[in-house]
Amino acid sequence: MSAFKLSAGVVMAAALALSAVAADPPMPRAKTELPALSGKVVGVLAGRLDALVATEGRRAEPDAVGFASGRSSYRWVYVPDDDRGGPMTMPVGPSGKDSKRYSDLAPLTLTDLRALGLEGDYHLVEIEVNDGMGAPATPVFAATKIRSLESPETLRVSPKVAELRRAFGKTRAAKGDEVQKALDAHLAKTFGDRKLTGPREEADLTYVTWLPESEELLVEFRHVVADGIYAYSGGVKLDGKPAGMRYGTTAGVEAVGTYTVAKDGKLMTEKFDLKPYTRAIPRPHVAPPQDKR
Repeated sequence: MSAFKLSAGVVMAAALALSAVAADPPMPRAKTELPALSGKVVGVLAGRLDALVATEGRRAEPDAVGFASGRSSYRWVYVPDDDRGGPMTMPVGPSGKDSKRYSDLAPLTLTDLRALGLEGDYHLVEIEVNDGMGAPATPVFAATKIRSLESPETLRVSPKVAELRRAFGKTRAAKGDEVQKALDAHLAKTFGDRKLTGPREEADLTYVTWLPESEELLVEFRHVVADGIYAYSGGVKLDGKPAGMRYGTTAGVEAVGTYTVAKDGKLMTEKFDLKPYTRAIPRPHVAPPQDKR
């Protein structure tokens, strides 16, 4: 990967991940929120986003890095890279009516970040967007300059997220009975006395972003426990295992821990919530077999 100027010393490259529809995860669907970006923006570069973006019906490679600022979804970032880059045209400006063609853009990955000495999954940065022209509400943009805003004396995002994750785990463990009661009550309300097919599933999601208005880090952890009544498009195999795509109704409870952190690393607020949800998974369309006669 080629090196660029960064105020702490290096210019990084940025990333694109696939946006095809992913398999249904056992949690509620989220809506993709992507506001326009100004020519220079402060936010968080984040890795290991595959499970989180799947809730929006998107897909990411495990090594991909995304960017979030404000209460927005992650978007994928490209950067100039002499070795891996290729030609690409980016829409620029808040409306996206104009465009700029780049000759050498490539995706940023966690591997790239580690090569630049940036360890961990989360980093607070200032980014020049599309050579200062900004970007419309699209899921990709070019990061033409990236400046690290972290130092040992101020907020370091990856260690802070790890510290808060441990605190959330302790809170969730202490409230285990409360979580179980909420799940049992919601499953009974949703399905009555119908027998659940399972499987019971659990998932953990982490969302980290920067709130420019208050100059605070927002960290949200979600632990999802879900069950349901399902069928499968391919029926059941001879060994008793389901075949094809799953459809039916999922119900569960999210245990949500929300934290805000000042730019000096001080914890400002913390909150724990239980959020029941129900989601219908539609039956997939299966094309009839073709007559080969």
